Order: sequence, then C-alpha cells, then structure tokens
Amino acid sequence: MNSLALRAIAAALVLGCGGTAARAADQEGLKNSPYYLSLGDSIPFGYDSRLLPPPNDNVFDATAYPWYLAQMIDLPVVNPSCEGQTSDGFTRTDGSDRGCFGFRVAYPQGMHVDYPGSQLEFAIGYLSAHSRPRLVTLMIGANDLQLLADACSWDPACLPRGLPPVLQGLGGNLAKILGALRATSPETPIIVQNYYCPYASPSPFDAAIQALNGTIEVVAGAFGLPISDVYGAFKAASEPFDGDPCKAGLLQVHPDGSCDQHPSPAGARLIAETIAPLVPPWTGKP
Repeated sequence: MNSLALRAIAAALVLGCGGTAARAADQEGLKNSPYYLSLGDSIPFGYDSRLLPPPNDNVFDATAYPWYLAQMIDLPVVNPSCEGQTSDGFTRTDGSDRGCFGFRVAYPQGMHVDYPGSQLEFAIGYLSAHSRPRLVTLMIGANDLQLLADACSWDPACLPRGLPPVLQGLGGNLAKILGALRATSPETPIIVQNYYCPYASPSPFDAAIQALNGTIEVVAGAFGLPISDVYGAFKAASEPFDGDPCKAGLLQVHPDGSCDQHPSPAGARLIAETIAPLVPPWTGKP
C-alpha cells in the first residue's frame, strides 16, 4: 500500500504502581488516577520462553519494556498486550492469530490483564472508563510478518511475493486501531514503536522488517504520531558486537546458547529508553 493510500485510510478513520502489571482490583483503583496504557504483542507483554509452567509463565516484568518505562515516567501501567497477537487479531477476536487467542483461553492467569473481546475493545473501554490516561504506547505488526514467514517455511526468498498484501492489511488495521484510540481519547499522547531485527547483520530478513517498519511509520505519521526507533536503537547497540543483537545481550538466551527473538532485560530496558524521551512531560500525580 502506498503512502497516499494509507493516509487516506487514516484520515477517513479519524473522521468516522509505578511499573507493576494492573489486574482487576488495580484497574479499579486507577479509575480516577493517571496511568499508562501499553498495547501490543509479545514484546510489550514481556514473553519469556525460559520461565516456569503456568501459572508462573510469561508474566515477567524484567523482559517487558512497559515495566521499565513506567518507572522512568512514574506512572502505573495497564498492560493488556498478548503474545502472538497480530494487528488483525488486535481488532477482532475472529481475526488472524499466532498464538494469542489460544494462550488467553488456556492460561488467563498468565495475562497481565484478563479481559473478554479484542485488545482494541479493551483499550477503548478502558480509556472510556478511566479518565486520566497520560500515555498510550503501541507495538503491533511483527506477527503479521511472522505468519507470512511461517507460510514460507522461513525461506527469505519467498517473503517478497507475499509481503504486499501483508503490509496492506497491516496498514488498514493500524489505521483502524489508531483512529479508534484517537477518537476515544483525543488529547492522550500515543507513541508507536517500530521493530528491531533479531538477527545478526546482514540478515536476509532485514528488508522485510524494514518494509514492516515503513508501513508502521507511514500510518503513524498520518496521525501525526511519533515513532520510537527501536530498530535503530538495537542496530546501534549491536554494532560493536558484529551487528549481532544476541552477542550484544539484547535477546533472551536459550540453554544451548542460541538466542530467542524476544528481548532480554537489557533489550527491554533499551526499548523503554528509546520511548522515554518522546513522552511529553506531565505535572505528576495529585
């Protein structure tokens, strides 16, 4: 989808404690208090493949960048993010998925926030019922690309053929998500994250990730929203380590020494540090 088409979609839709995960009781306590809402997939969720079986798995603040960011900006965070969430599944519960829906059914206790319906429905409902949001962050889209990679058996030569419709779908979903968030909470700062490449440079997957980021940046730009350049931050931090984010300590390490795609605590902290300078100052809690 070209830039003009994405901007047209976006325009049409616009018209049409510190740092702990908030569960049910905490959410009610935030009803009249400032808070930070973190939305997205496994990266803001803080997925960690090394953790214990349920109910202890996957709710691990050290690998969730919203936990670090919440401390930096001194706000409690509400985090409905879900591992395996696609941009399509973010908007509707019958959308495409890469594991989120099954995880929510099997292990609701593994979510930071348990809720019915889509993540977008939760976000809109939460913003409507809790009147003092100070920040919304959004990181979504990587699972759209990974579904294509799955269909290609992770052959990078296959990706270019299927990439255009994936990016078009992502662009439309992002415009829908951002349009709904902006319509619900017009004055709340929204910061969108792009994606790092989890492979050593040069990587055959890097072009696809840059195309994904390009789509994210065009749609966010149509809404006048800032992008936190996670891609650039990871690339710069990896340069002294032969361009490898695994060697740089930014990714989770498996017992065999190989790296997962998800951030380590250092990687999560770096993402938070990339976002923090873009957060507008606020006057503090009453």
